[in-house]
Amino acid sequence: MNKKISLGVTMSLLAITAAITFILTSRFSLQTYNEKVKDVVAMKNRYERLDELDRWVRQNFYSDIDEVKLMDSILKGYVEGLEDDYAKYLNPEEYQDTLANESGTLVGIGISVENDKSGYMKIVEIMEDSPAKESELDVGDIIVAVNGNDILTLGYSESIDMIRRGKVGTTLKLTVRKNGVDKEYEFTRKSINLITASGKMLDNNIGYIEITNFNSTTSLQFKDALNKLLDDGAKGIVFDVRNNPGGLVDITLQCLDLVLPYGDYASATYGNGETKVIDYPRFDSAEDDKKLDIPAVVLVNGKTASAGELFAASLRDFNGTKLVGVKTFGKGIMQSTKALDGGGAITVTVATYQTTKSDCYHGIGLFPDYEIALPSDTGVSVQPGVTEEDVQLQKALELLLIK
Repeated sequence: MNKKISLGVTMSLLAITAAITFILTSRFSLQTYNEKVKDVVAMKNRYERLDELDRWVRQNFYSDIDEVKLMDSILKGYVEGLEDDYAKYLNPEEYQDTLANESGTLVGIGISVENDKSGYMKIVEIMEDSPAKESELDVGDIIVAVNGNDILTLGYSESIDMIRRGKVGTTLKLTVRKNGVDKEYEFTRKSINLITASGKMLDNNIGYIEITNFNSTTSLQFKDALNKLLDDGAKGIVFDVRNNPGGLVDITLQCLDLVLPYGDYASATYGNGETKVIDYPRFDSAEDDKKLDIPAVVLVNGKTASAGELFAASLRDFNGTKLVGVKTFGKGIMQSTKALDGGGAITVTVATYQTTKSDCYHGIGLFPDYEIALPSDTGVSVQPGVTEEDVQLQKALELLLIK
C-alpha cells in the first residue's frame, strides 16, 4: 500500500493553499495577483517532477521503502540545493545532539576526533571528568575500530554516528592504536558537563582564559574564571580563542558585557537588507559598566571562526585589545534553526553580522596586529597554552609585561 502513495497530492495542495492564503490575506493590484499566480503555478510544476519520480519508483522499486529514511533524505536534499555551506537538515536524533551541545552537556565518553590521513580517527581532545579521561587514552591515539567494526570498512561517518549514538549507561568498544599496538577498550557512556571557558594564573600575575566554544553555560564559566583571576590579583589577561569555531552569538555578547562597557556590540544584516543591533541577555543591568581596567591580548588562529571572531573583533574595536596569532577563518554569517513539527529541525543562514564599529569579516577573516605562526603550523608538535612551547602566548605575555 505504501508504494502506491504519491507525494503529488501533497505538493498540489501546498500550491493551492499558498494561492488561497495569498488571495485571502493580501491587498494587491491585478498585476501583482497575476505575478503571484504565475509563481504558484511554477512552484507546482517544479514539484510535479518529484511527484513523477516518486510514482515511478513506487511502481517499480523491487523492495519496501523506509518512509522515514526517504523523507529525511528528501529534506536533506532540499537543504543541499540551497548551496548554503552552513545550512543543514537535522533528523530528530541529530537535533537532540545539537540541543545537548548548546546546553553545555553531552552524553558520551568525552573525546573529540578528526579524520586521520590514514582514514582512521585521531583523538584530538579528551574532556575532563569523562570516561575517556579515566582511561589510558591520549591525544594523538588512533581509533581503528568501533564495536568491532573496522572504520575503513564501516565508513568514517557511520563510525562517528556509532560513537555518538547511545544513552547514559550504554557501552561502547573502541579499538585504539597506540604506538603501533592495537588494544580494545570498553567504556560506559555518561552525561558530561562541557567546560568551554577556563582560566589559570601564569607567571608575573598574568591571567589566561581559554574559550573553546560559546554554548549556554560558557558565559557563567567565563564569569567565574575572570572573577577568580581578578580576585587573585591578575595584572593582565590573555583571552585565547584559537580553534574556537563559534557558537551562540548572544552568549558571546554576554561574555563581552563582562569586560566592555554596556553597549551595542554587534549588528546583523538580513536578506531583506534590514540591519538590526543584536540584543543579548545581561547578567545584571545594574552591574558596574566599567570596562576591564587591566591590559588584555587575544590569541587567534585560522580555526578561530564566527562568534570566536566576533569576540576578538569586539575587544579590538571597543577596548583597543591587540590580536596575536594568524589570520582567522572568516565566518561572519549567522544561522537560525527552526524545529519542525514532524520532528527534527532545519538550519539556514539568515544574516551577515559584524561589530557595530567595523565591517563584516566574512570571507576575509581578522588580521592580527602581531602575526606569529606556531611551530606546529610547519609540522612541529606544540601544545597551545604551554608557555615554553607556545610562541603566540609568549608574544602575548611580552606585550602585557611591557604595559
